[in-house]
Amino acid sequence: MNLNNKYFKPLSSSKNSDTDDSTVFHYRQNDDIVWATYSGNNIRFGTLVGSFISNQRFKFNYQQIDNENIIKTGKCVSDISVLNDGRLKIIENWEWTCGGFTKGKSSLLQLKTKYNNGYN
Repeated sequence: MNLNNKYFKPLSSSKNSDTDDSTVFHYRQNDDIVWATYSGNNIRFGTLVGSFISNQRFKFNYQQIDNENIIKTGKCVSDISVLNDGRLKIIENWEWTCGGFTKGKSSLLQLKTKYNNGYN
């Protein structure tokens, strides 16, 4: 799998997620290292960094700052699949490492075109 320079938007998220369909993730990849920036909804700016643990699974830690300048952190394990149209879908199992330490699940779908939210 190659995530380099691909953009994703959430398809679904647990209620305790800070993302919605206005959130855009811009992924990059170099060998087994993965990182991304994201923003949208109440998230002013977020980053994630991690690595692949198999061809279709990677893990990462994330941090973000919201519109009230509150910083939140978490960790995640994600699985990637290829859809019939060639786009990638990411299923995330994540957990906040701050606040209530709640867990959640989200799915992301690759966008067909580039997107620029001002930070990518």
